[in-house]
Amino acid sequence: MINKGLNLYYKIFNFLSKNRKKNKDLPPQKIHYLMVAVICTSPLMFTYALIAKYGFTTRIPWYVGILSSIIHLLSPLLLRFTNNIFFIASLMVGVGVAHQGTYSFYSGGYYSEILIWYGIIPMLAGIIAGFKAAFTWFSICMTIILTFLFMELNGFVFPNEISSTGIMIGHGLLVFGWILTSTLCIALFDHLTNLHQTEISDKTKKIDNLLRILLHDMSNSIHVMKGTISLLSSKNEKIIQKREYNLSVLKKHNTFLQDTIGSIKSMYVLDNNLKDIELKNVSIQKSLNLILNLLENRTKEKDLTINIFPNEISDIQVEVIPQIFEHQVLQNILTNAIKFSHQGNKIDIFINKIESQGESHPAKVILTIKDYGIGMPKDILQNIFNEDARTSRTGTQKEAGTGLGMHIIKNFIEKMNGDIKIESEENSGTQIHLYLKQAHPSILL
Repeated sequence: MINKGLNLYYKIFNFLSKNRKKNKDLPPQKIHYLMVAVICTSPLMFTYALIAKYGFTTRIPWYVGILSSIIHLLSPLLLRFTNNIFFIASLMVGVGVAHQGTYSFYSGGYYSEILIWYGIIPMLAGIIAGFKAAFTWFSICMTIILTFLFMELNGFVFPNEISSTGIMIGHGLLVFGWILTSTLCIALFDHLTNLHQTEISDKTKKIDNLLRILLHDMSNSIHVMKGTISLLSSKNEKIIQKREYNLSVLKKHNTFLQDTIGSIKSMYVLDNNLKDIELKNVSIQKSLNLILNLLENRTKEKDLTINIFPNEISDIQVEVIPQIFEHQVLQNILTNAIKFSHQGNKIDIFINKIESQGESHPAKVILTIKDYGIGMPKDILQNIFNEDARTSRTGTQKEAGTGLGMHIIKNFIEKMNGDIKIESEENSGTQIHLYLKQAHPSILL
């Protein structure tokens, strides 16, 4: 039963937070706090509305109560359209203030014990939206209560249209409801806080481990480059004869450092900047030509042949983030294909279209990059997308690798509504399949 409840909660959470996650413009814990507050207080509001319907002689508290309760319950839906948590939290608690204020006015005014619920309003607003919200609703609640007091002191007679049964039920709801609501709110808020702290702790550990590994690897390369530069500066004849070898060592470690820095930049973009980039129509042919030209020297060094099937692909377009697709996805995959290919080998690129089969299965393009190099052992293939596992290997000419590329590529591809699959066997090469959303022909970038 608890698991079913949690599953339902997270389904609703994912629905409400979809756009906020996509834009990364609101911390998830704020959304959790709002949902918990609504879950804890909605039953109370609807119950008070029912008391107003059956326990009051006037209908005004019922009309205000039921309308306020519905708005209160539905207020989290605004998360689909805005990240203004102050506005949403204010609407959520504001209708509660209106509900309880009307209820109190018609059940004794300043002497209505229901006014005590105003004590929880600034607390909820503050937890959800911060100090500004807490102070705002503290001021509003104090103003209402002081107004009731001023009216009482000046002889105003508040209507008392609640029945004795309504008073009894309302009093019981106040006593037991306050205890249950405050306990449940604190327990859930504490649970969410612990989850958030655990998430931060895990993320910090991952960053620490990643930095430790990267700094170690980069430090090694820098030391090798420093030593090699010293050798190249020497006038020793034997060392001069090894000039080409030493230059190749420098080049390999320089490439490794560039790739590592590129991977770190990609991870930063993935976590922080994707919200500002839109999907656009891009020609597969144009993107491939761009990256193959950039990698031309590497392919020539290994005397590799690049084949593209079919030969004519100019009309095929995909919806992607152009810079990310070209320089982070294609360039990384093709760089790996070159790195793990043997001298004089080939790399085949296949482009296939899958026609649309309805809205749930839109048209796709499958881009397959196949090399015939060293392939991957099973343990590396199984962990290739695992950010916690190190899957770096040296290439066929001892080229270094960071082991970060495929995890980053998978995240980028998913951000572009695509998918990636890898097939590989040791000593038999690797096939990487990119499943991309096919775009309708338009003006190409």
